[in-house]
Amino acid sequence: ILNHHRIKEKRDQFNKRFDLTVAYFDELFLGGLTPDFECTASIFYEDVKNEIQLLLNAAKENPRLAIIFKSKYVKNTILKLIKLDQDLKDLYNPEQIFDMVEHSSINSRNIISPAEVGSVVDICIGNSWGGTACYEAAYVGCRAVLIKSTLSVYEKYLPKNILFNSLGDV
Repeated sequence: ILNHHRIKEKRDQFNKRFDLTVAYFDELFLGGLTPDFECTASIFYEDVKNEIQLLLNAAKENPRLAIIFKSKYVKNTILKLIKLDQDLKDLYNPEQIFDMVEHSSINSRNIISPAEVGSVVDICIGNSWGGTACYEAAYVGCRAVLIKSTLSVYEKYLPKNILFNSLGDV
């Protein structure tokens, strides 16, 4: 479901202040600051933290770059992770780093859709293990790249300009 009013509002807000907007779709992770033994996690917190640090550093070096984080679950929003991790807190700039999150009334999901985020940003980044968030954003016209997880049977079908070994390679 697309909230067209919020899409227009966010797009206008970001276009006035930034030359490039990048969305990052997270995956469930194991370990870290909020232990969760979810059996479907495909990545460790340390790996997620490294990717987040790369994005926060890129924003720090480029004042006209906005990074928008869209977590699948409200417990993993970027603002919650930043509050719990001093390394991330040191890099965080609230003028450039944004969370797109709306709590579900029935479960722990973030009900803002990847398509809505894709309608706001210039490019989105996700993990190939699930990849559905980036596919959904691409469906509404957003450019999308995927970070190789080696857990997806679809990786062999993705072109090199979409699938990358690491966020640092993007």
